[in-house]
Amino acid sequence: GLGWHRMAEPLLMPSSWADYQKFRAAFHAVLDPALYTSAWLDGEVATGRFILFTGDESAILCTVKQYPTGLKELQGELAVGKLREIASDLIPIAEKWALMCGCKSASIQSREGWGRVLKDYQLYQTTIRKAL
Repeated sequence: GLGWHRMAEPLLMPSSWADYQKFRAAFHAVLDPALYTSAWLDGEVATGRFILFTGDESAILCTVKQYPTGLKELQGELAVGKLREIASDLIPIAEKWALMCGCKSASIQSREGWGRVLKDYQLYQTTIRKAL
C-alpha cells in the first residue's frame, strides 16, 4: 500500500501514491470506459490492491492473485509509457519483486502484441467476447 519507498538499484519495491500521480492521466486514458472508471482505478491503487512500478517514462500496475491451490501469480493489469522501458526494465523488476513475495508465475492479459515483445511468456488462454 502507501508508504513504499524507492530503494537503490536494483529497484525492487513498488512505487508510491505520489509516483502514481505522474502517470495517473495516462492510466485513465487507457481504461476501457465501458468497463472501468477512473475513480475505480484510483481506489485500486490507493488501497494497495494494484501495485505500481515506475520508471522515468513508464509505469505498470500489477496485482497478485492467489489460486485455490495456494499458487500465487503476478498479474500485469495496465502499462503506460515507453514499450522498451516497460519490457526491459519494469517487467523484470516486477517479476523479481513477485518472486520475493512467493509468486510462482506471472501473466499479462492484454493485446496480442505483448506476446511478440515478451518472448519468455507463452500463450495460455484466449478470451473472446460478444456484446449482448
